[in-house]
Amino acid sequence: MDFSWSATVPAPFKGGPTDQLVLIVYNPSKQGWAVSVGDAVRSDLSYDLAVPAMWSGDTVYPYLSFLSADQKEVSTSQFQLATVVQ
Repeated sequence: MDFSWSATVPAPFKGGPTDQLVLIVYNPSKQGWAVSVGDAVRSDLSYDLAVPAMWSGDTVYPYLSFLSADQKEVSTSQFQLATVVQ
């Protein structure tokens, strides 16, 4: 699954280029999770998360947020339904 985001952090929120990506994808039909923490940073602007091939065509629930480099602050998560295409 391909994810992308903007490097811009709207005021009054804090954030920087070294914030770590936190990505959680839930597949209810397979009752499975795919998780990535710190495999990308905000300045990367995108990340490709490998999910099982058997998820192809399934509707999944991805959640994306960022964790500060010192791990003291976390953003709110963004959520949008998605369909896995392989």
